Amino acid sequence: DANVNLEGVVAERTQDLSQALDDLRLQQAQLIQSEKMASLGQMVAGVAHEINTPLGYANSNVSIVRELVASMEEQIDGESREEFDMLLGDAQYGLEQIAELVMSLKNFSRVDRSHTELFDLNDGVETSLKICQNQIKDLVVEKQFAELPDISCAPSQLNQVFLNLINNAAQAMGGQGTLTVTTERDGDNAVVKVRDTGCGMDADTVAHIFEPFFTTKPVGEGTGLGLSIVFRIIEDHGGQITVESQPGEGTEFRVSLPISAASQPAGDVVTEESVILSESEA
Repeated sequence: DANVNLEGVVAERTQDLSQALDDLRLQQAQLIQSEKMASLGQMVAGVAHEINTPLGYANSNVSIVRELVASMEEQIDGESREEFDMLLGDAQYGLEQIAELVMSLKNFSRVDRSHTELFDLNDGVETSLKICQNQIKDLVVEKQFAELPDISCAPSQLNQVFLNLINNAAQAMGGQGTLTVTTERDGDNAVVKVRDTGCGMDADTVAHIFEPFFTTKPVGEGTGLGLSIVFRIIEDHGGQITVESQPGEGTEFRVSLPISAASQPAGDVVTEESVILSESEA
């Protein structure tokens, strides 16, 4: 009996130590990820500054050329004028796209947004989609955004959550399929859902999906930390993340976050938008 009791105690202590080791490794991974995000934010801020300067020159030059073309209206035939307008319009659109992307990068990686503040979840999701444009450029992207109150959170951490979920969805579809991102209000919670039409997962995989170091990717292609860190971030915000999936039928992640009492009430207006991101737009 003594030996049996001793073996039980040893097994229990071993399990506790194993759990403590997993928690320690996850916390270490989170610290490393935080440092990487901080370094990324500093790098992006510098790159954005360098891009903004020539971007300002280009915008100014396009405006000047437009004025010159307008002043030479009598000397330019109608067909040439239309061609000039089209070319300048395309140039202006391209510059606006660059400016929008730079702003999205700056907002996404700002290191001073790691503290808690009121944040628009729709803006966070939109920014993450722009950051992931290269991964989702061949997908059909459907956005269904409800009007939500701002929530109290750490914006940079939630941006990291959305980026991870969108990237995972794109990888699950192999570059072809439909990505549906939905935001809605559910009582005192704001909800973000990310759904793909990819390969899906069986019940056993779903049961382990949030465990540290669990991955279905080949060796060298995944650490198994992405979703475990996502789970910890949502948990730290007092929220919940769940997943529904069936093999061959796609996967949906549902993130539920509490709405701060200081937030303003939101209406029930829902806007729906379906966008196909083509190679040229990305």
